[in-house]
Amino acid sequence: MTSFRSLHIGLNAVDEDSYGTSGPLRACEADAASMAAVAEARGAQSTSLITRAATCDAVVREIARAAEDLAAGDLFLLTYSGHGGQVPDVNDEESDDLDETWCLFDSQLRDDDINACLALFAEGVRVLMLSDSCHSGSVNKDLAFARDSRLGGRSPAPKRLPLESTDKEFQLHLANYRTRLGCSKTAIKATGALISGCRDDQESKDGDVNGAFTSAFLTAWDKGRFAGDHRQLHESIVNILWERHFEQEPQITGISDDDVSFAQFLAQPPLRP
Repeated sequence: MTSFRSLHIGLNAVDEDSYGTSGPLRACEADAASMAAVAEARGAQSTSLITRAATCDAVVREIARAAEDLAAGDLFLLTYSGHGGQVPDVNDEESDDLDETWCLFDSQLRDDDINACLALFAEGVRVLMLSDSCHSGSVNKDLAFARDSRLGGRSPAPKRLPLESTDKEFQLHLANYRTRLGCSKTAIKATGALISGCRDDQESKDGDVNGAFTSAFLTAWDKGRFAGDHRQLHESIVNILWERHFEQEPQITGISDDDVSFAQFLAQPPLRP
């Protein structure tokens, strides 16, 4: 009997003392609630961290707790909705000298840190990440994407904090960044994928009810009636955003460097314990 755990993170604001702005958003808490409902309908034991509760320590702790509980064949769904950011790459690994981040309430969790969290999972655990945030194409690891786009259209509020805000927070907590989980690259034994809200050089859009990416996911998911695999789910989300004229192009990438297990994961139906 496989286990299914999920963690849903949604922030409509960040700590103004840390970032110099509260960065208000409208739909991110609702995104987390919507994704928790999707997971629970599939039998998941879900946890949600909302705005003030979504600190770096809390997120890392909840991912580590799931990693302790899950074994080969089990499933972990990790969803994030909030601001995405970029900070200087202190490890000299990024071609653009910037790490992509999740802007959590008190501080940012870098792609390096998220990679280190995913490395806690045992071999054979299946992980699906959904990141409805700006600059999210490679928010799970160091990676650069091509800069082409076929999309164009309207521009609702982006889920992006200005660089001066993310840099302010980065400088304020620089000592923490140097000692956090992701200071050294760690191999990931689990298998799975990140489906991002956009490419690293794009913005994900907020909304009145759900964010653009989460809304497209929910439309494609069709209350659990979606019948394809992970690759087809990604394609459906891309096409829905294209039809709605949003200038963001979701990416699907493996969470590890194992291309064989990634291909096998892509062929599986999503959220199937």
